Amino acid sequence: MEQKLYQNEEILETYLGTPEKYEWYKRAFAKYEVNGVEKIAWNWSWYSFFFSYIYLIYRKCYVEAILLWIFQTIVACTLGIAGIVIMILCGGFLPYLVYKKYKKTAMEVENIDGDYQKKLETMRELGGVNILARNIMIGLFILSIIGILSLAAFAVAAAL
Repeated sequence: MEQKLYQNEEILETYLGTPEKYEWYKRAFAKYEVNGVEKIAWNWSWYSFFFSYIYLIYRKCYVEAILLWIFQTIVACTLGIAGIVIMILCGGFLPYLVYKKYKKTAMEVENIDGDYQKKLETMRELGGVNILARNIMIGLFILSIIGILSLAAFAVAAAL
């Protein structure tokens, strides 16, 4: 049986764009497939636990990040403590979303015309990480924390 492009280790390493994280993702992605059959599996990531939508933006999963941010905001505003449950689920399952995007991208690239080198370059461009977007989101996250703390301090001072 012919190896699929997404099963190629060089393709995975190129797509990830973070050689220092390659082994972690390789082990994680191995959990998501058994004998060619895809499955959902738990794989813990502290990064996705604490910074769920920032993690997705860093990994160029923009639509998923926006949807998760909306969902987390609604849950936090309406259900409060249930937010920790969402954080735990994000910590265990967001790497699976990265795998799904990787696999989908690799399967699309597999069908393009061109030699292996062209496919490798395409995976490098479509994958990788977005450091600028991550840093912007971290800055906005910090500003929102400062804003919330300022409003709380103002409310306490006004009550006195």
